[in-house]
Amino acid sequence: MQNLKSPISGSSNIRLVKDIPSIEVITLYQDAGIDVSRFFENILNISIYECLDSGYQFYYPFTIDGDGLFYQDLRSFPGYFREWKWEYGKVSSIIPSDTQKILEIGCGHGTFLSHLKSRGIKGTGIELTDSSVKECIQKGLDVKNELLSTHKIKHLEEYDIVCSFQVLEHISDVSSFVNDSLKVLKKGGLLTFAVPNNEASLVKYGSGIFNMPPHHMGLWSKNSLSNLEKFFSVKLQNIYFEPLPDYERDRYRNLNFPAIINFAYKLNWRIGSLSKRLLSFLLQIFKNQIKGHTIIAVFKKI
Repeated sequence: MQNLKSPISGSSNIRLVKDIPSIEVITLYQDAGIDVSRFFENILNISIYECLDSGYQFYYPFTIDGDGLFYQDLRSFPGYFREWKWEYGKVSSIIPSDTQKILEIGCGHGTFLSHLKSRGIKGTGIELTDSSVKECIQKGLDVKNELLSTHKIKHLEEYDIVCSFQVLEHISDVSSFVNDSLKVLKKGGLLTFAVPNNEASLVKYGSGIFNMPPHHMGLWSKNSLSNLEKFFSVKLQNIYFEPLPDYERDRYRNLNFPAIINFAYKLNWRIGSLSKRLLSFLLQIFKNQIKGHTIIAVFKKI
């Protein structure tokens, strides 16, 4: 499409990956009991584009991201919210001992902030869901109902670490979000993003509607995360992959996942002959090579 530019590079160096009829998306959500038709009025198709400068894939149009009512509907969806996440523990483990102030963008129910408080670390959160903000305040947490673009005005270069967990993939204006995150971060501070790893089979093959608008607006990978340092004042420090958690193994057995399928083909096995016990056995063998849902990128502001 003419004048369409990458949300990361601002360049027109993009390619069309796929068009998806809007009615297919609407129907998939309807099957899950969620009405999203209001997001697709007068929109016949949505598209996935790839930024050729960064490898980042994104949905278009940018106006189909979810609103408060949509996320309220998701609250009733079984398994959508998990109290403690792998990424909380991983980020906690890399927090320097001299850290004084941390900002969490999109802090939800305040689980990570409560963990920081138990460690004696000052954590501040911003969150846009009223009920979640009230819950956090009742827990004695410092949480504000405001946008990052508003928060930055009074908190320039204030934080040692700025983090977000499962937020960046919902953002259509990636450049503004990253730049605003950096504005509230001290020079030399750490910026961490935890997002679904779209190269992991659990996400690529098993996320279904939750990997589409109005839920997700971007599809991240190790490559696209790493390339953020080409466009922003950051230096990549590390990438962490979630290992396949035990509670995801049953769901993984039902996927068309390449690692085990390819292994089976090499041994000339027919897929239909693979029993559940054999799949379980192979999962156990390859569990350390199978990536879970999440990838974390850690950057230093330069």
